[in-house]
Amino acid sequence: MGTMATRTVVVERVIRASPERVWEALTDLEGTERVLSGVERIEVLTEGGFGVGTRWRETRRMLGKAATEELYVTASEPPELFWWRPTPKAPTMCRSSRW
Repeated sequence: MGTMATRTVVVERVIRASPERVWEALTDLEGTERVLSGVERIEVLTEGGFGVGTRWRETRRMLGKAATEELYVTASEPPELFWWRPTPKAPTMCRSSRW
């Protein structure tokens, strides 16, 4: 059995706002549908504030179909960075946001 190739994708966007304001917008899970296009529904699965261990179920419209995945925060450095990934049942993939 062969090994899976590792790929990195970097997407950059200029946002004219303070790091604190960007942090506020991206970590307000209940408001995600207003901030990120394609997100149709968010269900927060943990209590308390946003941080390591926060979990949510996110439904996005991709290529005309709804796709739902459960995500969780693996690292958090307010107000500049957080890493998140699908739950362990999903294929290995990590994502980060830094500003």
